[in-house]
Amino acid sequence: MPSNKVHQSCRFAALAALAVAAQTATVQAQQVSVTNPSVEAGTLSVDVTGLNGSGFVVVHAVAEGGGPVVPQSIGNAYVPEGVEHVTVPIGAPVAAGDKLFVMLHTDSGVARVYEFGEGTTDIDTPVMVDGKPVVIPIAVDTVTARQAPALPGAQAIAAGDRVYTADQSSNTVTVISPAEEKVLGTITLGAQRIEKNMAPVDQHEENVHGLGFARDGSAVSVVSVSSNAVQVLDPATNKVQTTAYVGRSPHEAFVSPDGKTVWAAIRGEGYVSVIDRETGEVQDRITTASGPSKVVFSPDGAHAFVNHLFANTVAVIDVASRKVMDEIAVPEQAGGSADEAVTPDGKELWLGHPGTGHTTVIDARTFKVKAVLETGPRTNHPNFVTRDGTDYAYVTVGGLNQTKIFRRTDGEPEEIGKIEHSGVAPHGIWPSPDNSRLYVVLQKSDAVDIIDTATNEVIKTLSVGQDPQALIYVANAAPGAEGANLGEQGLGNRVENIAIEVRGAEGASASANIRHVAGVDEIDITARGLPAGQSFTVFGQNEGGSHPIRSIKAGDNGVVGEALAYADYFDTYTGLLLLPEGQKP
Repeated sequence: MPSNKVHQSCRFAALAALAVAAQTATVQAQQVSVTNPSVEAGTLSVDVTGLNGSGFVVVHAVAEGGGPVVPQSIGNAYVPEGVEHVTVPIGAPVAAGDKLFVMLHTDSGVARVYEFGEGTTDIDTPVMVDGKPVVIPIAVDTVTARQAPALPGAQAIAAGDRVYTADQSSNTVTVISPAEEKVLGTITLGAQRIEKNMAPVDQHEENVHGLGFARDGSAVSVVSVSSNAVQVLDPATNKVQTTAYVGRSPHEAFVSPDGKTVWAAIRGEGYVSVIDRETGEVQDRITTASGPSKVVFSPDGAHAFVNHLFANTVAVIDVASRKVMDEIAVPEQAGGSADEAVTPDGKELWLGHPGTGHTTVIDARTFKVKAVLETGPRTNHPNFVTRDGTDYAYVTVGGLNQTKIFRRTDGEPEEIGKIEHSGVAPHGIWPSPDNSRLYVVLQKSDAVDIIDTATNEVIKTLSVGQDPQALIYVANAAPGAEGANLGEQGLGNRVENIAIEVRGAEGASASANIRHVAGVDEIDITARGLPAGQSFTVFGQNEGGSHPIRSIKAGDNGVVGEALAYADYFDTYTGLLLLPEGQKP
C-alpha cells in the first residue's frame, strides 16, 4: 500500500473529492478491488486485491448525499503486506443490503495504530490514485448476530441468546435464557464430584471449567481440566458434537475467528493446541511459556493472545501462520495471569492476576504495557461495556465479593465504582451485546447475578450448577430452540459460606464454602494470615464436641488457597474450628 502523505494544502480538497470519487467510474478502473462483503458477529469480512504494502482498510457509513461520511469511520483494521482477506470490527448497526464505503489509508504514524479523524487528518492519510482517494462502495450480503462484548449498535437481548456457566463440582454446563432471565437446565458432562469420579474405571469428564464460543453462535467450547478434554457443544441441541483429549490440564479454549478450529491453552504442558472443530483432531501445537491459561482473538481475527499463570509474559500469535510473532513482558509486580480479555475496539488487552490482586492493561496494537492496577485479592475476569459514548471495564474481585468498574481512557484507566454482589466469590463475567446487562457468576454461591449497567446494581440472582467458574454470553445460539436435552444435575443443592473460628494464630482468618454434592458435603477451606509453613487441623463442632475433619498446611505466604474435605456436615455439625496441629479443642 503506498505511503505518500497528502500535504496540508491539499488535504481538505482530497476529502471534498470523496463523494465525487465514490459515485463515478474512477474507482472501478483502479487495480484495487473489494469483493465478497459480509458481516458476521459484528465484523465485516472482505477480500481485497491489488494492495501494495501495508496500511489500513477503513469502513465508512453513507452520508445523506450518497457518499461516505468523512472523516469519521465505523471501523478499521490494520492490513500487513500480502494479506488479501480482511476482517474489520464494525461499530454501528449494519443490515443485509446496506451500502458502505471502504477506503484505504497509509500507516504513517504510530505503527498499527489508526490515526485519522479530528486532529489527526494529516497522519494516516487516504491512499491516492490519480490524485483522488481510493473509495470503493460495497453492499453487505449477509449479516449474523454480533457477539458481546460489542461496540455500540449491536442487537438487543433476544430469545435465541444463551448464557452459559461451567460448573466444576457438578461437572455440568448451566444454560440460561437471558431474555427470560431464567435457568433452562444443565448439560451433564460428567458425574458430580466424588460420585464415580474416583472409581478404577472413570469415563466421565471431570472439573468442567472453561468456556468459549464461535463468533456466529454455532458452537460452544468447553474445557474439563482434570480429564484433559476439550469439547464442542451444539447450542441448538445442547449435545456434544466433538470431544478431543489433549495435553495435561487444559484451562480455557476459544473457537477461531473462521469457525474451523478450537484453540486450547494447555496449562500443564506449555503450549496451545489447535483442534479441528469437526473431527477433534489436533492439527497443531504452538509452544509458549509455562502455564498458558487462555487464548483470545483480536476483533479483526489477526492475532491470538495467550496469557500465562507461571510466566510473566503474553504470547502474541499470528493466526494465519500459527507462529508466535511477539512476546509482551508483564511487570513482575503483577505476576502470573489466570484470565484475559480483549476490548471490543481492539485497543486493549486486560489481564487478571489472582495471586497478586492486580490487573494489567496492555495496548493490543503496540503490544506495550499501559498500566498495572491494584484491584484486590483473587482478581479474576475482566470484561467490557460501552454506554452513552463512554467505554468501561469491569473486573471481578473474588476476595472482596465485588466487581470493580473502570473508565477506559487513552491513558491509565480510572476506577469509578464497584458492584456489591449478592453472594461470594465473583468469577466469570460477560455483558449482553447491547451493553444493557452484565452477568457475573458467583463461584461459592452457585449463582449468577444479573446487573443493570445503567445503575450498576444487581437486579436478579439465578441459582446455577455447583462451583461455577467461567461464564459466557452467546448471541443467536439457539434460535427457535426450547431447551432440549437439558437436565437438572447440580441445580437446587444446598450451599453455604461460613466463617471458621481460628485459635492459636493471632490475626489469621479462615472460611469454608460448603455444598451438598452427590450424597455428601464438600467443604472448601481457605485461610489467610497463618504462620508460614505451619500445619493446622480443621475440626467439626456440634453439641457432642469437636471432631477432626482434615489437616491443612499454610504456604510460604501464610495462605491456604483451597483445601477440600468431604463429610456429612449439614446434618452433623454446627460450625468449624481451626487449631494448630497437635492442639485439642
